[in-house]
Amino acid sequence: MKSLVCISAGMLAAATSSFAFESELTTARLITRQAALENRLAVESLERGLLGYSPGRAAPGEPFRAAVAFREDVPAATGPTAEIDLAKLLNKQWTTSAAYPMGGQTAYIGGAFDRLQNAFVSVFTGGWPEPKLFNLKGLLDQEGQVRVGNAAYTVSLSANVLKPMKSEVVFENQADESDQKRVTVRRLLDALTAEGQLLQLSDQAYRVFYYNDVKDTPAGPVVDRTTKTLAMILTLGEDLHVFLIPAELVPADQIAVFTMYADKRVGLQTSGNTLKVYENP
Repeated sequence: MKSLVCISAGMLAAATSSFAFESELTTARLITRQAALENRLAVESLERGLLGYSPGRAAPGEPFRAAVAFREDVPAATGPTAEIDLAKLLNKQWTTSAAYPMGGQTAYIGGAFDRLQNAFVSVFTGGWPEPKLFNLKGLLDQEGQVRVGNAAYTVSLSANVLKPMKSEVVFENQADESDQKRVTVRRLLDALTAEGQLLQLSDQAYRVFYYNDVKDTPAGPVVDRTTKTLAMILTLGEDLHVFLIPAELVPADQIAVFTMYADKRVGLQTSGNTLKVYENP
């Protein structure tokens, strides 16, 4: 009988040990999943902060994130409220005041959304034909790489779930880890907003951007020289709203009316390199 008790006790000890081991594995998995979830939540907040978009409406009952989907065409009844020189505005967000010495050159950190509402961080120097782009969500799963001047940098995302505006995009010299450039979302957002053209309407003030689109390729995201987008950013206290308008939706022969924040009607029309803006057409 004693031998049976000993065997049972041994089996119980083994089972308990196995259970404890499985419990530790389960706890580790839960912690890992929780950390991943927090990172994802931080990135969602980070995307909302990167160019300032937040949920809103493009038309009554139609949800959107950073897009304007509603349009109607009307004839021009009066003169425009404002005119914007698109040639001067083109791609200004690639060279923001968020400039840092990297690899013996000055690197400008900027950003943009593509038409699928993916957020991108950009790196640009004066000698490049176009910026190097990194998908923000992609940096969660895999670090990026960029060579600036005589140095190669690793690009990563340090997400802050509690204070998303303090999340950082980190550039680290692969040969010298003490050479790091850390750009907070708040710094990047302020630098980006400053590059936009002010559009003052009667009750709303937008910053307007005009840029070549971003497209995915097997080698990664690149600038698409064939299409362009208008982005209009509205700041209301700490809340920001971005409206993306494909440039080909803005005609030259009539006014295209888009529903903006709080159902505000804004008419757009092009004349050469000039964007004509009409308030409540």
